[in-house]
Amino acid sequence: MRLRATIGAARIRSRWIRSTRIRSAWLGSAVCLAALGGVIASSPAPASAGSLQPGESFPSGEELLEGHVEAMGGRAALERHKSLAIRGRFESVAFENPLRLRLWKEAPDKQHLQLTDPGVLSIDLYFNGEFAWERGSRGTVVGPNERVTGDREKSFREDADFYGEASYAKRYSALTTRGIEVVRGLDLIRVDAAANDGYRPRSLFFSPDDGLLRAIKIVQPTQGELTVMFLEYTEVDGVKYPSRFEQRLADGSLAARFSYDSIRVTDPGSHDYSTPDDLVEPGAVGQGG
Repeated sequence: MRLRATIGAARIRSRWIRSTRIRSAWLGSAVCLAALGGVIASSPAPASAGSLQPGESFPSGEELLEGHVEAMGGRAALERHKSLAIRGRFESVAFENPLRLRLWKEAPDKQHLQLTDPGVLSIDLYFNGEFAWERGSRGTVVGPNERVTGDREKSFREDADFYGEASYAKRYSALTTRGIEVVRGLDLIRVDAAANDGYRPRSLFFSPDDGLLRAIKIVQPTQGELTVMFLEYTEVDGVKYPSRFEQRLADGSLAARFSYDSIRVTDPGSHDYSTPDDLVEPGAVGQGG
């Protein structure tokens, strides 16, 4: 791999770059959870609500997560899938128009998310198990492949985990069942998850009826409380995957909505996740004029 300090004559105008970075930074903290139920969070939601009352008893966090895996179709069925290709739509307050969404994933931890408004803009976010990077284009002007580091790289790495919350033994150091909490009108069982190194804590909410993960509450430094609601699952080759979900801010306003029209099981190696030769270091783009 060749890391270049500048992009020379191909440099995009710095004003456009700043605009693209603002949008892609938002994507790095919110959109990547499109993975398949993985989320980004810096701290768990407050533990005041949903506390167990004397005499109440609920399944442990481990039992609830295993129940979620079984409700999806079972661990054996889930682990038969090694690669996915997804098409759909992404809507967000950060963009004027709905964007076309394509998402490629490959076990154990490769991911490529592409969002496009044809003829207007395109954003690509990658993690290939070693490096995270992004590329933006506007109109006919294509930006550089710029490496992502720090907390955003951590987000990319976490979201690229192919099996998501089914990897709970690797993700979490402690799981605490808090009891029933109402989340956007639904009575759900809340579990607070303390993260192992390399992952982040969150609060998970499970349906007492079908056992599926139905919501996640997170707190982000710049956005405050964010609630992710998994509104619909679609069965694909024996496994139920989230196919429609949304993010809402603390005031209830919509932050983003994802709708998957197609989820296909594909052959490993069918998508290119290789590190680009022209990868530039963070901050190099736009320097020097």
